Amino acid sequence: MREQKFTEFLAQLKELTEVQRTELRERLGKKQHKKSPALIVNEKFASKPVCPNCQSNSVHKWGVVSDIQRYRCKQCGRSFNALSGTPMSRLRKKELWLEYSKALADSMSLSKTAERCGIDRTTAFRWRHRFLQTPSHNRAFCSGITEVDETYFRESFKGKKLFHREPRKRGKDASVRGLSAEQIPVVVARDREGHTCDAVLRSRTAKEVGIHIGSQISPASVLCIEQSRILIKFAKDNGLAFETIGTKQRRGREKVFHVQNVNAYHSRLKNWIARFHGVATERLPSYLGWRRLHELALRSPEDWLREVMK
Repeated sequence: MREQKFTEFLAQLKELTEVQRTELRERLGKKQHKKSPALIVNEKFASKPVCPNCQSNSVHKWGVVSDIQRYRCKQCGRSFNALSGTPMSRLRKKELWLEYSKALADSMSLSKTAERCGIDRTTAFRWRHRFLQTPSHNRAFCSGITEVDETYFRESFKGKKLFHREPRKRGKDASVRGLSAEQIPVVVARDREGHTCDAVLRSRTAKEVGIHIGSQISPASVLCIEQSRILIKFAKDNGLAFETIGTKQRRGREKVFHVQNVNAYHSRLKNWIARFHGVATERLPSYLGWRRLHELALRSPEDWLREVMK
């Protein structure tokens, strides 16, 4: 509502009857406990508005479009809003964002999500990966005693036509047992505070591990590693202290230095991801970010929406 219309509305409040005043209070009370997506977006950005083009904080308000506050940069002259330059930019039907966030919280399938939100299944798919694009990159910073271990997912080209090999039937084992090119490595680092950092590796090398998670681990951390030459080399190359698990020299110290937390996380991750009946390898980072959101134990759809817009 524009400022002039709002002023006129306030002037008309004096003419309301007592019954009308009561109804107005009840309706306003119902709206207060549930914030609209537009309000959540505005609140998040208003505390520190920054131009997405030149990163200047010298901006001023420049109208409202679809309940989203727009700003104009005094330095470069461009106008923008809180969603400009983000994966959520130009995403329509904002009134459904909270309902879609609730579907993410419930780990619903695409078909059930589309039915709940009243949208097409292809729209539900596109929204899923727009919502999860930011969480897939926002990995936590680990410090203190940090457990690091690898897990593996079978390579999948779900949704694509294959020309280099015959398609696998659901439930069929990989053609090669053990580690092979058909197994995609995922490295996970998790400290004792529950902060989790993970990444899909293109190749199983210490250099690749360092590229993806090296900057997310504190130099003062002590790594717990379960007899992995790749991870041991990663720790040495990055000057990180580490303890190897399961060796005779370390027996009796497993009460402090162990990988039980990260292994339990692997179990939760694989049990959760199994409900989607196969995840395309190129989409795997999004699902890793989705699982990390679950580990935060977010309480409401509003909290989920705030996290996907960080």
